[in-house]
Amino acid sequence: MVAKNAEYINIDQSNVARKRILETAVDTTQTLRFFEKYPKIKAKKVAQLNKIRTIMRKVMVEIKALELIMPELVEKPEIKPKKRTTTKKTSKPMLTKRESDLDQEIKDIRAKLSKLGV
Repeated sequence: MVAKNAEYINIDQSNVARKRILETAVDTTQTLRFFEKYPKIKAKKVAQLNKIRTIMRKVMVEIKALELIMPELVEKPEIKPKKRTTTKKTSKPMLTKRESDLDQEIKDIRAKLSKLGV
């Protein structure tokens, strides 16, 4: 229903609409936070790949040098691959001021959602 004043309109079930708008704001803010971190992640990946390539080149040179030194084998022994073990870091990365602000905005929006109780 449209009121007499064009600036205000009556919305049926306004709490539900308000809740949906706030949930969309949370999703948008989380997406924005990801895109704030993306260039850093991409640059770090490129740097790590360059380090790996450099190390692999050095390893290949060493392997070729070792092959020249070692005598030839008549029968090649079977080499079994070893299982890889991985370790996970538990430290939390430092957040920039912009990321901290986005986190705080998400908390504020979620607090408003909980107050609505819809």
